[in-house]
Amino acid sequence: MDYFETLLAGFVEGTDRPTRFLASGSSVVVEIDFEGRTVGGSPVAFSAVDVFDISDGKIKSLSVWYDSLDVARQVKGRPERAGP
Repeated sequence: MDYFETLLAGFVEGTDRPTRFLASGSSVVVEIDFEGRTVGGSPVAFSAVDVFDISDGKIKSLSVWYDSLDVARQVKGRPERAGP
């Protein structure tokens, strides 16, 4: 999928490790843990949830949830935010 190619273009390495799959009707939910390193050398690790809607054996739509602020901080090499 073009979405993932664009998303991962800034990484020299990266691994998605699926940790749980849930299926109901034509939908599949996949929890993943991602670990990688950016082209600038920053390590990045986060969890995400991908929701796939399937029709005629093909992906009809995809929704992705993750803490984009946390990922942006990691990509820029900044420490975690302090407190809520």
